[in-house]
Amino acid sequence: VIEILFSVLEDISNSSTWMYMLNTMCNLIFNPKLLELEYERQVAGQPKKTPIFSAFERLMRLAGGTKPHISTVAVSKISVAWAFQKDSNSSDMGLCAIPYRTHIASLLIHKECKLDDSTANQALSKNQWDKLLPKQTHYLSITRGFVLLFLSKLPDANEMCEIVLKDLVHFIILYLLDNVCCAKVKAGDIFISGSVEYAKRSRAWQALCLLHRFVTDDIALLVASRVFQAMSMNSHGQIRYFMEIFTIQGIRKHPHHFGEHLAKEIRRADLSLQYLSSLMIIGGNVIANPRYQSEFFTASTSQ
Repeated sequence: VIEILFSVLEDISNSSTWMYMLNTMCNLIFNPKLLELEYERQVAGQPKKTPIFSAFERLMRLAGGTKPHISTVAVSKISVAWAFQKDSNSSDMGLCAIPYRTHIASLLIHKECKLDDSTANQALSKNQWDKLLPKQTHYLSITRGFVLLFLSKLPDANEMCEIVLKDLVHFIILYLLDNVCCAKVKAGDIFISGSVEYAKRSRAWQALCLLHRFVTDDIALLVASRVFQAMSMNSHGQIRYFMEIFTIQGIRKHPHHFGEHLAKEIRRADLSLQYLSSLMIIGGNVIANPRYQSEFFTASTSQ
């Protein structure tokens, strides 16, 4: 059936009809029940029978970097299915999203291309999603906005299904830290405001600020080590701002792991001015707040 739908899509030449067909197709195939059945098949050891997952990947390839309207429609539909729950009292929200976790992490740093004024479906890209996303959402971040909206709806770590917490959310957090935040800028890549590399890192830290509530004790040490590693690298002020926000939230929630790293790093004699400035901001924020200072001083006593 999916192959027939794609064949029909390929034969349509009219722009508005093509978008109508794309919307209809995504509504049909990205059904929560179908995603649930496909996930259960994968758990049962039948990974080859994943037509919906394959269709999503096919749409992402079709969208590429120049057709954001395709990825926006696909993600807007499938993100609803990712948030599916069997009933209102269950803690399995996000279970169907586990097979898509690498795609979700990649979409969090996705930068949509700017459309020309003559581009077809210009109105669709800018206006259709106003009622579904926060009003402040930039029209070049619509696709990412749906992913962030899905992650924001997940229950807190202590109320979440352990499989979703570890296999989905923890995976995304560590993926962003390892593959984006701590990665060195490749030779030849431009790292200036507005560049692709700048957008990736900025979006990664913004996403991590949303995900900080899912950092639990079992990954806090890993996260803390990677955060301070990333912070020691030269970066733009706007990106560093989000680093500091995430680290402050981490040290408040896990003063032992983050506090020890902060106390250890601030004693180094080879710190760059950028890094030292961030450490002073984070330490000052914690020390000046009576709610957290005692826990911080207790946790960092060994240093």
